[in-house]
Amino acid sequence: MRRAGLTAPLGVVVLLAACGGKSPAQLAVDELNAGLASSGDQALAHFKACVKLDPSNQFCIYDLGVIAHRAGRLSEAENDYRVALTLDPNFPSALFNLALIRAGVGSVDEAIDLYRRLIALRPDEVSGHLQLGLLLRANGKVAEGEQELAKAKLIDPNLVIATFMPEASPTPVEATPVEATPTPK
Repeated sequence: MRRAGLTAPLGVVVLLAACGGKSPAQLAVDELNAGLASSGDQALAHFKACVKLDPSNQFCIYDLGVIAHRAGRLSEAENDYRVALTLDPNFPSALFNLALIRAGVGSVDEAIDLYRRLIALRPDEVSGHLQLGLLLRANGKVAEGEQELAKAKLIDPNLVIATFMPEASPTPVEATPVEATPTPK
């Protein structure tokens, strides 16, 4: 019995030694960084390896969502963003990208809530104010939308926003998913 107790820690020591003494979480961060430095299938492989090493790494899950989003696999992307948000409910990029998807499929109320959550976390997030303003404006909440657009313009005075013409029923601009993920420390 005692011998079995000694072999498990020894196995862990051997595993850590084989990996340069790094824990699975540290190896996952290495995979995340390699994925961020890569593109295409190579990035995808690194992010998948990261999640395999550390299923709770919200950054790798998020980046898998970005890859799916860009490829038009919106259901998969939405799932990845939602998982990332369960791990970190205040993940700004996941909130923004999920709001883009939800607005695009007609879930306007949810998209508005997601943009508001983003803005609550980052009041100076010009893209959040812009998308929220355009979405509100396009859905009949013109005054509230104009207020959000004015906030976006205050944050970025160089921002050009089309004049609203109700009969044109503008929709939010097609935005690309946010890609940059902060590198964990």
